[in-house]
Amino acid sequence: MKTPIRSTRCELEGGYFVVLRINPPMRIFEEVGSKDYTRIMKALAKLTLESNLTDDDDQPIDLQTVEGWGEVNLDVVLEVMRRWNEALGLPKATSSGSATPSSPEAAASTRPTV
Repeated sequence: MKTPIRSTRCELEGGYFVVLRINPPMRIFEEVGSKDYTRIMKALAKLTLESNLTDDDDQPIDLQTVEGWGEVNLDVVLEVMRRWNEALGLPKATSSGSATPSSPEAAASTRPTV
């Protein structure tokens, strides 16, 4: 079923931003929730619609590629993922680790039952 793409704009320090899709197919959502960093970066590349991040030489970073996400500092990746989770309405992780922010289980636990 083809649906309109919905997105969220993650505003970052220094005027930088990343626009991510918030209604991806479940296979991409599952990749974000995996513990495999390569799968997570592949999913982030598929979710990225637009960005103005640059490298240390002020050259644009292509976040629609795994290689591009591999060039982004970890704190920026974590902030983008946190904001994406917020846009999806997913619960925050607890110190006990009971709710993984990007996991399908966490998302399912917040959905109303029909």
